[in-house]
Amino acid sequence: TTPLGLQANDCCLDHRIDAAIPISGLELPFGTGTWTYPKLPRLYIHGDHDGTVPYAGSTGAFAKAPAPKFLLTLINAPHTPFIGVWKTPIIDTAVAFLDRYLKHDHTARVRMGAAGNVDGVAHLEAVLH
Repeated sequence: TTPLGLQANDCCLDHRIDAAIPISGLELPFGTGTWTYPKLPRLYIHGDHDGTVPYAGSTGAFAKAPAPKFLLTLINAPHTPFIGVWKTPIIDTAVAFLDRYLKHDHTARVRMGAAGNVDGVAHLEAVLH
């Protein structure tokens, strides 16, 4: 994963990044730059019951970012949802996302949808254009 600032703030953009997975992202003061969100595939992952970083941090960044972009909402998940029912959707969606945008596997988009949409556990929103 990459910190939101390295792939969305013009002070510190790292142009080596071809795809990003910000987890529990939030726009905070970051260097002297501004939040610009250049075109870059992103998979935002955030629990909607995160008591540490507001869920609105990721939904706001998702709204500002250009397509292609994805938001994996982990239903009823806390700040550290990497165990329990959320573990498999996180891993499988992230792997499929990286396969799609780093390995250029166009069939991976279908796997993302299947992995990221689990009733009562996770919901994947996508904006492709």
